[in-house]
Amino acid sequence: MVFRTMRRVKILLLFIAVFFFSGCGPSDEEAVTDVSQHFLNYYLQLNYFDAVSFCTDELAAELVELYNEFDEESDEVKQRISDASKGSTFQIVASELDSSSNTARITYNLFMSRSLF
Repeated sequence: MVFRTMRRVKILLLFIAVFFFSGCGPSDEEAVTDVSQHFLNYYLQLNYFDAVSFCTDELAAELVELYNEFDEESDEVKQRISDASKGSTFQIVASELDSSSNTARITYNLFMSRSLF
């Protein structure tokens, strides 16, 4: 159960990293990187309510759905996910802006906590 949930978390992170800036206006790479760092920090802290403020409406809805699924887990599973998530870190490697389509692609490394293994 934990691995299935963590798999969903990893998939959502990858999905969001590619698509969540589709609603952002044109910006420079530094600002996009800053927004990405805030989002990923909130997300890894399981602070979904603050994380959604950096998402498009569609992705915010998915994040709320993920939170609802998380909330239905047993206390033991929640604690394991929380420990693993809070022990994980990331490093943004690159930000690529495409002002013609009003999107950005963020490339980052996710270092998962050892408590997962």
